[in-house]
Amino acid sequence: MNLDEDYEEAKDFVRTMQFDRTTEGFKTPVFEMTIRALGGLLGAYELDNDPMLLKQAKQVADSLSYAFNTTTGLPATHVDVNGKIPLPTDEICIAEAGTLQLEFKKLSQLTGDDKYTKLVENVSEILERAEKRHEGLYYSFINIHTGEFYLNSSLSVGAYADSFYEYLLKQYILHDGKELKFKERYIKSVEAINSKLVRKSYFGFSFIDTL
Repeated sequence: MNLDEDYEEAKDFVRTMQFDRTTEGFKTPVFEMTIRALGGLLGAYELDNDPMLLKQAKQVADSLSYAFNTTTGLPATHVDVNGKIPLPTDEICIAEAGTLQLEFKKLSQLTGDDKYTKLVENVSEILERAEKRHEGLYYSFINIHTGEFYLNSSLSVGAYADSFYEYLLKQYILHDGKELKFKERYIKSVEAINSKLVRKSYFGFSFIDTL
């Protein structure tokens, strides 16, 4: 877009940022920082190839990694970056737990350090093992201490769940089609959504409902 001067100014600002510390008492949201800060830095690095951007992305991920220090390895929704601890919580929605994989795995690919992949791969497997009412549909909330779904939470592709389903397909693409399990899980989910959640309105319009 020929906004080179603006871009360089933004990069100068990013260079000064310290992602391993924040305002005392601030609750850093893991999901938001992953998709926006970590994802943004990784995208910029792939376009720019400036090592500073990758270094800053790594600092973001390292600061967020403390959220995974829970009984199961499911991440807390918020982390105390200064204290390097997850903030107490009992539950996390599947959109928050299942929408970290692309960014953390991409960071592993770019740095050669598989610790980031291991963190989020564990989350994916916990979500897969947990009891489900319908194969391919995942309850919206899961207990981070037990790794079991809250069976009274909704089955939906709306709020609290939407991006989880997106990331199944995107992980298959990220791995160049070599990780067939993500393709298989995505297809199962699409089939289950079609058979269990698609409804017809009074006027004959199709829509996706919630169970």
